[in-house]
This record gives sequence, structure tokens and C-alpha cells, in this order.
Amino acid sequence: MGFESFNFPPKIENKDTKKAEKQKIWDETAKKVEIITDGLGMGIDKNIKEVVISFLVNGFNTEQSCEGHREKERGLPFPWVDVSAPEPEGWQKNDVLKNKWLQENLKQREEMASLLKEFYSPEKTMGDEELILQNKGVYGAFRIFSKGAEKIESKSEQPSQEKLELYRKEMRAFADFLKEKYFSQ
Repeated sequence: MGFESFNFPPKIENKDTKKAEKQKIWDETAKKVEIITDGLGMGIDKNIKEVVISFLVNGFNTEQSCEGHREKERGLPFPWVDVSAPEPEGWQKNDVLKNKWLQENLKQREEMASLLKEFYSPEKTMGDEELILQNKGVYGAFRIFSKGAEKIESKSEQPSQEKLELYRKEMRAFADFLKEKYFSQ
């Protein structure tokens, strides 16, 4: 019997095994997120951790994040996440690495924009809470946050507690969407 005529058995994928593997990755990512600290030794805000985890397991490299704070000294008054591919070592003096970094960031941005488009179905009417992308730097990094926060940022105003909760709720809904997408793939 020739090789061409040999029929290999179909590959059987166990959905439970696949889900368990994905859950393991989710849990490992959550453990890593728990120990991340910033330059001041502060951990990731509790109301943005699930968002960060959902970004990471879906292939988005997060750089910074915040759950939003009404107190000006604690950060911005709305939730946000900065996304950027890791800086390639030696990029400062290497145009090829700069371009590669830019292309990786643009690819992440395109993928995020596509997910937002899917998240916001055509029949869904959105207000200030709608999540948008904003350029951050010259190498394609971006920030995701609620569109109503643009007004806050430009006027140095503080949102009401209701607005802050609305923005947090929308960010959590997007994280839930990403989590569901992750486990269903």
C-alpha cells in the first residue's frame, strides 16, 4: 500500500481538554497580573485586573492601566489601558527595529479595532461610554478608553461617580466579551 492511499484517522480534539488548557493559561496570567507593580510599587488596580488579563490572553501586550480615580493625585478619572508591543532591544539606534516595532503595534491596533467593531454591533447605540482608541507615541502604541473621557482629559474636569461607573462598566463588558471570545476559540 502506497503512502498516498493510507488514511490517517481524523484528529479528535477534546473540547474539555482544550478548555482546561485555556483555563490554565488564564489562571497563570492572572497570577502574573497579581504581582505586577509600577515604579511606585503599586499593583494593578483591582477594577482593571480582569481587563488586563483578557487583553493579555488575547495577545495584546499591555503597558499600563488604571481603573479610573476621582482623586486627581491617583491618576486619570476614567479607566484606560495602554497597549504596546514590547520594545525591541536596541531599537533606539536601529531603523529596522523601529519599523518592526511600529508594524507590530499597528497590527495590534488593527486587531483591537476589529474586536471593538465586533463588540459594538450595528444596532447598539452608544454614548460617552463607547470605547475608542487613541494614539500614544510615534511607534503605534495606543490607549483604549471611553470616548466621553476625551472631554474630561481636555478640560481637566472630574467625572461624576455615575460617569466613572458607566465607563468602568463598559470596560468590564469589553473584557467579558474578550474572555468569552478567548474561551470559545
